[in-house]
Amino acid sequence: MSQNGGLGKVILKHQILMDTTSERVEGIRHYNGKDWWIIGQNAITEQFTVWLLDKNGFSLNGKMNSGIINNIDYKFALRGYLKFSHSGSVIAEATLGFDGVNRIFLSAIELHRFDPMTGTIYGGVPLSFNLFNEWVYGSEFSSDDTKLYITGSKIWQIDLGMLDTAVINQV
Repeated sequence: MSQNGGLGKVILKHQILMDTTSERVEGIRHYNGKDWWIIGQNAITEQFTVWLLDKNGFSLNGKMNSGIINNIDYKFALRGYLKFSHSGSVIAEATLGFDGVNRIFLSAIELHRFDPMTGTIYGGVPLSFNLFNEWVYGSEFSSDDTKLYITGSKIWQIDLGMLDTAVINQV
């Protein structure tokens, strides 16, 4: 950062960190309040990679964390976003795919726990509420992290206080 009159210097140009992400990249502040975690998800394997960005730069050796395989085929057409809760402890993953044979949308919403101290993603929970031929694309948490709003062909509100997946999946 001290190079180029304080504007910084590009050390390594065009470094490929992940071969396919389908828009899935998100950043969240580290538990220490200074550093950042950068999270990406591979659209083929659905595996998460977590990189640390600190005063020494960007860690090119990201930590691998497994995701939930949502069994949406046609992987190269997957779309959707990752979104962190305001506390930084939960990641919402919205996935949209399209079945070209049956000509229907395929969607999934998953919640994952995140440890902002270690950069570990764990405890994925799939939410599979009445999404037949509906599509989801993005999400947002309420300011107090008690609700999740899912956007796509409709807007859904999920009460996260009922994190019993059997109850949520009946909505």
